[in-house]
Amino acid sequence: MNIFYKATQGDPKDGCYYASNHHFINTLSDKGYLVKSINDADIIYITENCGGLDLFKKYPNKIKVLQLVCSHPELYCKLLTEECETWDMWDERPFMWSKTRKEEIELADYIIVYSEFSKRACLNAGVPEDKLKVIPKGVEIDIFKPQEIPRENQFTILMPGQQFIIKGTQYAMQAYNELKNEGYDFKWILCGDKTRVINKQGEREFQMGKHIPNEIENRGRIGRDMLIRLYNQCDVVLAPSIEDSMNMCVLEGLACDKPVICTENTGAGELLTHRIHGSIIKIRNVKAIKRELIYWSKNKPEFGKCRKLASCHSMVRYMNDLIKYLEGLI
Repeated sequence: MNIFYKATQGDPKDGCYYASNHHFINTLSDKGYLVKSINDADIIYITENCGGLDLFKKYPNKIKVLQLVCSHPELYCKLLTEECETWDMWDERPFMWSKTRKEEIELADYIIVYSEFSKRACLNAGVPEDKLKVIPKGVEIDIFKPQEIPRENQFTILMPGQQFIIKGTQYAMQAYNELKNEGYDFKWILCGDKTRVINKQGEREFQMGKHIPNEIENRGRIGRDMLIRLYNQCDVVLAPSIEDSMNMCVLEGLACDKPVICTENTGAGELLTHRIHGSIIKIRNVKAIKRELIYWSKNKPEFGKCRKLASCHSMVRYMNDLIKYLEGLI
């Protein structure tokens, strides 16, 4: 089996997206499956919206495999439009990418998605089921793990990941304000890219900034070592995404043995059990965010339970599942 792989590359310490790409390239190389010349390939494997569409068009007789990072663009753009209309914001980027992503989906022989949530989105958009394969991502459990770190007694909530509208930051901040007014003295920490979206005027701006109170500790973009430290210093991880095919913060938090509150539209939430490894809530539900934060402020998960779940979804297992599936296509 010879595979030509097309994806965005970067430092594996600079985010879970780059980490999985790095591990996949190394796995393909170790097995002798990775080829540099596309002419030698049996399979063209591309990550969506990374410049692979022209390859699908130019080499129609190759086996064409597409890795979707998000759910189907129709659902993504629908949910985004609803949020933008509700919160008087705009993000032009997904609409700019949508046409390319739809073409890639149409031309692909096989499509790998991270979750049943993403699979349902594709099926609802008319993608044939026999093209779709669910393979959940894996976490680097040897890197993301519990650490003995001094911490405060105050109940601490960590909300990692990009700070923009589709991640549900606005609902978390609404929950923060209401809990504060109700007398709950919780500590909130945000970290992750302060994403500068493209507004209707074509300008880049960090729109979410106006919704984040100044008193909240907002670390912005941080390195992997600091992220692991913050996971270990918090009591619960919050991921209230409106659309998220996987959201690796869920698995990373679990690997550090922390419960995670996430939405039904966060694919990784399919892996956990409600009020055992965290909580699963509906999107846009501030009341539910508050309820589950209060619950976890009074209840601790069984020691080791969350990490045990994450260990079932290691990066090694993810690589093995990917390779096994691809080998079956030849």
